[in-house]
Amino acid sequence: MNSPAHSPIEKDPPKRRGPKGYFQGSRREFLESQLSVYSATRKGNRQNFWHNLYSAWWIRYPWRLDDDDEPPTGDPSSMARLAAVAPGDAEQKGKVEKRLSGVRLGSGIRGSILIGPNSSV
Repeated sequence: MNSPAHSPIEKDPPKRRGPKGYFQGSRREFLESQLSVYSATRKGNRQNFWHNLYSAWWIRYPWRLDDDDEPPTGDPSSMARLAAVAPGDAEQKGKVEKRLSGVRLGSGIRGSILIGPNSSV
């Protein structure tokens, strides 16, 4: 008796246990790319690191961009619109910046940039 050929069942990759985490997609990739720079920076002399990280972060991820959305990097006018600050926006932008403080970056590294879980502007 011949048995039909079986193709292997494709399985989804195992899901990470626990909460989703603060960073996904390009945000996570960007922050992971900065870990070696952080590690190479001497303790007590990390002010320049944080300044550079903040600057790069806000260029890549404008303050109006929802945390779950990837930036429209191929559309400079959309990026400019997301980064714009109108006179009445100061309070809302301040809330976004405050929400970004105190989240851990990697294994025990604490900074004052990063994003809270799945929150929107």
